[in-house]
Amino acid sequence: MNIKKLQEQIKMSIDRQIREHHFACFEETLLDLKLLDEASLKKWRGGGLPYLSKACSTSEKGLAVNLKVFRSLCNQGGLIPLPRETHAFLKHGNDKRYQEAFRDRQYWRKSRSTTHD
Repeated sequence: MNIKKLQEQIKMSIDRQIREHHFACFEETLLDLKLLDEASLKKWRGGGLPYLSKACSTSEKGLAVNLKVFRSLCNQGGLIPLPRETHAFLKHGNDKRYQEAFRDRQYWRKSRSTTHD
């Protein structure tokens, strides 16, 4: 999949999540992209899977690209990170910055200054 199409799909997922839940999370985006199924997500959230990448139908590199695009679009959209939870996305990485970046599950929400609820 080319990067433009990926960005469009991830943007649509983020917009839907913001509309429905007032926050967006990467795991939901993976569900929307059909790279993850509900049962595996539930198992991972419950601690039954040590790394989300084990359940995804993409490589760790593909997962890293998706997360990079997700974070970039969240930042561009004025979303701010919520507190982190310790669930790992990836087990390995050749670059320590990537290992660190994927260690925690990260949620995003609209900045309070931009919401009018």
